[in-house]
Formats: sequence, C-alpha cells, structure tokens
Amino acid sequence: MLPSEEADAPSTSVVPGSLRVHGVVRAKAFLQFSDLRLKADIQDLTDAVNIISQLQGKSFKWKNGEHIEETGGKRVIGFIAQEVQRIVPNVVHVDEHGYLSVAYAELVPIVIEALKEHLRQYEHEKGDVQVQLEELNLRLEKMQLAIDNVEVKREEFVKQPPIYYVPGDSTLIPINVTDGPKEKERVMKTNFLRLGIVILFLVGLGATIAGSIFLGITLSQPQQILTTVVEAINLRGMDEDGVPDPYCEVQVGRTLFRTNTLYNTPNPLFDETFIADYDKSVYSVIFTLYDKNGIAYSDLVMGAASFTVDQLEPDTVYVEWLDLIQDAGGDSTGQLKVSFFITSKKKPGYELAILIIGCVLTIASLAMGFYLWKMKKDQL
Repeated sequence: MLPSEEADAPSTSVVPGSLRVHGVVRAKAFLQFSDLRLKADIQDLTDAVNIISQLQGKSFKWKNGEHIEETGGKRVIGFIAQEVQRIVPNVVHVDEHGYLSVAYAELVPIVIEALKEHLRQYEHEKGDVQVQLEELNLRLEKMQLAIDNVEVKREEFVKQPPIYYVPGDSTLIPINVTDGPKEKERVMKTNFLRLGIVILFLVGLGATIAGSIFLGITLSQPQQILTTVVEAINLRGMDEDGVPDPYCEVQVGRTLFRTNTLYNTPNPLFDETFIADYDKSVYSVIFTLYDKNGIAYSDLVMGAASFTVDQLEPDTVYVEWLDLIQDAGGDSTGQLKVSFFITSKKKPGYELAILIIGCVLTIASLAMGFYLWKMKKDQL
C-alpha cells in the first residue's frame, strides 16, 4: 500500500492482484498511477503516426457466454485484440484462459504523439504556403505598377502633337497633313523603322537574358541516382517470437532514407525508390535492415550491406542481390535485392539556341540603329 492509500484507509478499499468484472463498471473516475517516482527506463514514443494508421476501429456485439454477461444485442465500439497485438503488443494482455485484453488507456499517449506530429507538419506546410502567397502578392503588385506606368506613357504619347523632321533644318516643327505628302510618308516610314528596331532590340535582349538563365539552370542541374529497395529473403527475426518486422535504411552520401515497416514476414517486398543527387563524392550506397521491436524497445539490426556505385554507367539499370551481414566476418543473415539507375548529365539544347538567337537579334538591332542614326546625321 502506498502512503496516500494509508492516509485514505477509512474510505479506500485495496484489492491486491487483478480484479475481473463480468459486466459494466460505473464510477465517478478511474485513476492510474503515473508518478515519475514510480517509473524507470522512460523512453520517448516513436513512429506514432505509423502505429495509429495501422489500427482498425471496429463495431461489434459481444457473444453471450462464460466471460461476457447478456448485453441485449447492443453494438459496441473497440479494437480486435489480436490485430492490436501485431502492431502494439505492449498494450495487449493474456489471461490464464488465453483470452486477450486491450489496455485502452495506454493507447492515449500514442494518439497524442501522432496528433502532435500532424500539427507540426500542418504548421510547417502552413508557413510554406504563407511565404508563397506573399511572394505572389509582391509579383502582382510589381506587374500592376508596370501596367500603370505603360498606361500613363501611352496617354502622354497620344496627347502630343505630330512632329516631323524637315531636311536641312535641325529644329523640330509640326507639319500639317496638307504640306509635303512625300515628306510625311518618309517620316512615317522612319518612325515605323525606329519602332521596329526598338522591338527587335527588346526581343533580342529578352531572348538573351532568358537563354542565359535557362542555360545556367541546365548546367547547374546535378546528376541523380535512383536507388530501389526491391525485396529481401530469408531474414532472421531478432526478437523473441523469431518473426521479423523488417524495414530498411538506405544511406546515399550524406542523405538517409527509410522504407516502410512490413510486419511478420521474413521475405518482405518493399519496392520503394529513393532519389538523391549524385556526384563523385557518392562512392557507395549502404543498406541496413532493422527488426522493428515495438514502441518501448530499440530496433534491432538484422544485417547490413553496401554496394560501390562510383563506376556505374549512366542511363543503365543495375540489379543486384546483396548478402546481409550482421557482424564483420559473420554469416549471412539474409539477402537483399536492390537496383540502381544514374541519370546522365543534361546537355544544353534549346537553351543555347535561344541564347544565340537573342544575341543575333540584339546585334542586328544595334547595327540598324547605328545606320539610322548615321543617315539622320548626314541629312542634317
């Protein structure tokens, strides 16, 4: 009996061992010991979202019999203990008759951790969306400002009276439509030519800038290596029941990936592909197989293997069977089937063509502009 129980002895009944009730228990509250001073070997819960995603809630009716009283055919909601035992064995208990029971209260911390993980993911995605919205609003404001400036300049241009050059005179004077029809036609052609040169220059400049950007992006794109964990066979379970719950960690350079956990199988079919940047610093890919050991225990290493990839040819699929070794020089603990594919370095194509066309148009517009300026200077 704890100290608090001794103090409450006049109003508290202590039942040693377990209490089984074949029926409904009603009470104002049910309390469980949770004091830190009563606990040891405390560990954080991991993989809570994966555990919750595998639990299947059910509705059912109790069978009338030795262990269940008459329920009147009422449907109730809960879990199937055998299904829960495969996923979270710590919360399932077996009595002396072999019947399974679920400690529902012990599932609450798992649900809370899963909810917290979802909330963290939601806040992260919410922040990304907010940043994108702010950038989009800034772009829209700049576009609107540019449109307003163009409209103002257009209105100013419309309000200006027509002004033409008169040969032999350096001043700008307005010419009536009835005076010098040939001169007016020449001036109009000159203005159209100037406009064409300006448009040609802007198009060439834009193509040059765009081609330079696209070419830079193309040249900066790294090669990628696609690593596929296909399947494993003849795995040895590391926990007491001897049946593994395997998952695989894949290390490519400094990047670490992980497959999903497959339960109760020595021959898991993963079929998961991971993509990472590839350069000469990526010498080999390391695979480590683990046996999932529940939320309260550390996962056990079943075996590891590595494969050298620095000599693989691009654009070629390589499929390999690797022996898993638990300790250096030890026996094989299973085989792992993997495949590799390295993309080739992308070569410049249309980007270079755009850049060349832009340069040609820009140079041509500058040459035409210089010619027009020289012709006007000679006339003056």
